[in-house]
Amino acid sequence: MSRKVFVSYKYKDMSVKPLKPYSLIEYLDPGFSLTRAYVDFLADKIELSDHIYKGEESNNDLSGFSDEYIEGKLKELISDSSVTIVLISPKMRVENKKDRDQWIPWEISYSLKDITREDRTSHTNALLGVVLPAANGSYDYCIYKRNCCPEQCRWHNTHWLFEIIWRNTFNRKSSSEKATDIKICDNQHERIHYGEFSYMPIVTWTEFIEHPTKQIERVCDLRDNHIDEYDIQKVIQS
Repeated sequence: MSRKVFVSYKYKDMSVKPLKPYSLIEYLDPGFSLTRAYVDFLADKIELSDHIYKGEESNNDLSGFSDEYIEGKLKELISDSSVTIVLISPKMRVENKKDRDQWIPWEISYSLKDITREDRTSHTNALLGVVLPAANGSYDYCIYKRNCCPEQCRWHNTHWLFEIIWRNTFNRKSSSEKATDIKICDNQHERIHYGEFSYMPIVTWTEFIEHPTKQIERVCDLRDNHIDEYDIQKVIQS
């Protein structure tokens, strides 16, 4: 089934690994963005997989427009999508700025709400987090595998992310018929979650690009068939 995909990301985060070598002239260009290259690559992958990319085009940068204009254009794009992919990068969040004053939390919140525009109602989007590699090529700032036990626990560092992101991870209701199995790691004495424990699963860029359709259909299944099993946070609280 064809899905319409919106991509939320921090345009000016230059702390990610370049997708390819760039010249000094490119780096000095005020409009140059390392994260935008990932969006363009992802958009091509989405289109090749028969899904439809509904995000901002590379030749249609909105950053120079007023907040009111940007909000209006984003509302059009998000309301016409069914999946929201959030690109997680090391400096996606401005620490001295409230979440409600930053675009990514607003985009996530808007995509999770039932919104009526021009007699058309868009419902809660499926949600997927994709971690971009840091400048050194590592994903460890957000997600990594441990070798402390045979299960190879996968550690999620979510405390530094926007609140609306971490509240939509590890949020499966305990009363769910398919509630997540939880075991204790033999060596670390920490909880290991099994199954689909988050409404917003988080995967690495490598995992997503290897199987984009699989990851998109995965989160669409959570929305279409299991959405009532999660405590979904739709409002920006901070």
